[in-house]
Amino acid sequence: IHSWIGGGFPWRYLAHTQHNYLSVVQIVAVGGVPALSFLMAFSQLAAFQAWKERRFVPAARVASVGIVVTVLGGFLSLPAVQSHPRTVLLVQSAVPQSLKEAKFQNATDVLKRLVALTEQGLREHPEVKLIVWAETMFPAPLIADDTEDRFYFKALARRLAAKFGREAIYGANCFPSRDDYDRQRGYNAAVQVSADGEVGPVYRKRWLVS
Repeated sequence: IHSWIGGGFPWRYLAHTQHNYLSVVQIVAVGGVPALSFLMAFSQLAAFQAWKERRFVPAARVASVGIVVTVLGGFLSLPAVQSHPRTVLLVQSAVPQSLKEAKFQNATDVLKRLVALTEQGLREHPEVKLIVWAETMFPAPLIADDTEDRFYFKALARRLAAKFGREAIYGANCFPSRDDYDRQRGYNAAVQVSADGEVGPVYRKRWLVS
């Protein structure tokens, strides 16, 4: 309910409590976070029913099978997941809200802070394979049909790739068209940029930012 009614955000599902249990959370790759949340809720309901009736009720049998399949499947898939470990550098700039609200007017200051933090992280952890900047922190909007790159998203992405030499995921404001930009109908998005500066897939949040 809190994820859908009134345009809420899908934070703190039941599944999020299992983040430390790798064999359990692998089911998310198949059914998403809601699948694990459903299994947890259903299992608790089945356990309560079994306790109340003092017998192994059908729901408990179904829940047991679901738990076994989830854990066993996750355990068997772990070697493939763990055979390609990646060190990720997460950059949270802690920009004051007043500065963030006027981000485009203060793009230079925001960019300097993000670059400095990223370079510090790379010095301390040269094994980093992927850089992630927090949501909406990239100081230039990405407009899907802007082939001329008038807002310099692609040019800046190439500059940063040359400086960092790593693949990156940048939190940015994304607009489907220039008309959407003019009306400020943008999406909070995560944009993948390769180590050579090529802009790749874009993941946009379900709800419009504004």
